[in-house]
Amino acid sequence: MKKIYISFSILLLFALTYSNIVSGIEIGNEENIGISTNSAIDPQIIYCSTQDTFVVIWTGNETGTDQIFYNFIGDGDLDYNGILLSSDTSRYAEKPQVAYDSSTNTVGVVYSESYSVGKDSIVLAFINSATGLKTGDFSVGNTDSWNMSATIASDNNGTFLVAYYDTASSHISAKFFDKNGTPGSSFTFGSIPSGFLLPYSIDIVYNSKDDLFLIVWADINQNLNSVTLTPGGILGTPINYSVSAVANPAVAYNDTTNEFFIVYDDFAGNVNGQLADSVGNLTSAFTFGNNNMEAAPDVWFNNTNKTFIIAWQEYLGASGIWIQEYFSDNCATLTESVKIDNITTTSNSPAIAYSDLTENYWVIWSGNTGTTDEIVAVRYETDFNGIDADGDGY
Repeated sequence: MKKIYISFSILLLFALTYSNIVSGIEIGNEENIGISTNSAIDPQIIYCSTQDTFVVIWTGNETGTDQIFYNFIGDGDLDYNGILLSSDTSRYAEKPQVAYDSSTNTVGVVYSESYSVGKDSIVLAFINSATGLKTGDFSVGNTDSWNMSATIASDNNGTFLVAYYDTASSHISAKFFDKNGTPGSSFTFGSIPSGFLLPYSIDIVYNSKDDLFLIVWADINQNLNSVTLTPGGILGTPINYSVSAVANPAVAYNDTTNEFFIVYDDFAGNVNGQLADSVGNLTSAFTFGNNNMEAAPDVWFNNTNKTFIIAWQEYLGASGIWIQEYFSDNCATLTESVKIDNITTTSNSPAIAYSDLTENYWVIWSGNTGTTDEIVAVRYETDFNGIDADGDGY
């Protein structure tokens, strides 16, 4: 059942500051964005390094139909109203994912849009991060039945890769695009014959050292899979990790150690992580949090501190957004998990972005502060840098 969204406004709340044993964390202003009668959901955020700004994407509704909204925010400023991104207001649009290409100052957004009764298509839209203006949208492909699983990444050299589940071919499909929406080569892999995939079952990240993308996905049997794909079109051999009960996979890349970090939940209240080498082979595993109430994780690599940051929600819509940091260079260090939300009675779908210039994070989520769900955002910074007193790593 699709939800109806009425209006978007801003409510600035108080600032909180506290710390934990392992790493000092400053919690900034916890702010509500996208307040509406029935909810605002599906938040995504990305950092645009050239302008030192963030773009926030979410699903909302002003006219009775779900639509995609966006806007740019400064590191300390969330005072904005949503700009409509999806173009056909007669069709619902939802489940956005976002990527940024620094070489072209371009933000790419993919989302699912209904194109007829009972069927969806995947749409790719572009935004100029310098002007903040939308520059066009393009059809990636029709999926022939309800399907909401699509994602996007950039190589920061003008090439975007979109991956999605195509129910017509019963495969994960991938297609290259440039910033003008000109399509490149297409690929199919990862057969999923059921015709259905959970909404956020696919994620992509770019390996800058080896010039390749790693695509990860959870199939209908909740198995974890991956495959590499170069911008030149060389497709690797798909890997089935024999890791079951996987949902909501997310992946980040460490350019210092040339490794990936894949996180996911297991349908049982646990968030797990898998370190992988430069082509996706698993090397070690972790479980995050300590209360067996975790789900829907996101992960980001901090280029300054050389740490992975993992965020998750409490399981089954309970109140709680948590973060934890992991440093893998020299010796493994895992900080304590920290609860960062304070105002929402429910908390769902966290997403993270990080500013290399100001060394601040924003984490956003969909939460309820009273009668409606809203998009909530909080800034935080940490003094954990993965380096001990001897300078040889924690």
